[in-house]
Amino acid sequence: MKKNYTCICMAVCLLMCFTISAQEVVDVANTGLLNPIGIAKKDNDLFISSVGNASIQKKDLTDTSTTATTQYLQPVNFPTFIAFHGNDLYIPLLGANDSKVVKVDVTDPHDLLIDVVTNITTPMGLAFRNDELYISLRQGAKVIKVDVTQSNPTPVDVVTLIPGGLVNGIAFRGDELFITHGTSISKVNVTDSNPVLTPVLTLEDGISHVAFHNDYLYFTQPSINTVARIDISQNIFVVDNFLTLDNDPWGMLVDGNDLYIAEQAGARVVRFDLSTLGVDEASKRTFTYYPNPTKDFLHIAGLENNTPFTLTDVHGKEIIKGKLAATDKLDLSTIANGIYFLRLNTYEVKKIIKY
Repeated sequence: MKKNYTCICMAVCLLMCFTISAQEVVDVANTGLLNPIGIAKKDNDLFISSVGNASIQKKDLTDTSTTATTQYLQPVNFPTFIAFHGNDLYIPLLGANDSKVVKVDVTDPHDLLIDVVTNITTPMGLAFRNDELYISLRQGAKVIKVDVTQSNPTPVDVVTLIPGGLVNGIAFRGDELFITHGTSISKVNVTDSNPVLTPVLTLEDGISHVAFHNDYLYFTQPSINTVARIDISQNIFVVDNFLTLDNDPWGMLVDGNDLYIAEQAGARVVRFDLSTLGVDEASKRTFTYYPNPTKDFLHIAGLENNTPFTLTDVHGKEIIKGKLAATDKLDLSTIANGIYFLRLNTYEVKKIIKY
């Protein structure tokens, strides 16, 4: 049965970005690639959707003597975020005259492409939940699903009228499907009888792909060459821009502690070791502040001297920044009434209400 879900207004969350110095990445594939977008892994082979090559490229990860890729499938018209289900590699094709999802059994030496679902608008992201394949429609403002055990399955709408621009990557965490759209990430519980699209965060720059590792949601922002994460187990999300790359990070793949990232304009795939990232120190340190809500001054104590701070609104816009003494007060009398978020260097983030 077709399901149309209504979006609710943007949730209140912290949308601050704190860039950490770029960590070391390892080039995995940088030869024979043009505009790589999506990544999938089967055993020791990495499969890469290459828009510029109109192909699926392949890299044997056991061969560390070269970063060259080999052509696995060609031609495929504008392949995007790919995914495995068993031995079958599922490939969304975004081409204007060939907009569909196909699959190929990578153990089949004949490399026979089979249509999974056709006549759909701009398929972009893929995510599996058991035998159900969820597909984001980039310019269709919705997510659909099909049962891959059926031949010629009929697409079913999961969530429609997704606001905010292009719908890109999707990823599951349990029964919740996380969806990137424009500069936002939202989620929907696909088991709810009457689910709604629930906002997670909205930033200033576009978001392309999402992936999970433990409690962390990772996402790419190509326009600012950033890979970031949030700890979704927290009540307030602190955006950790932990990695800056050179050229357009798009698709990602998490495999154990390895994060693979496709740099579209950089024509390469790199690997980053997630075990080098520590637990967010901001969740460990706290301080005293009062009154909250406040109409003028916010009194603060328990800090180190000259602690940097930033106050942002719910859209992530910087309102005030500076430094505070160990015991200090922050003058909020001149800012508009509303909800704000206070971040003081490595201390716990606090929600502040001005009335």
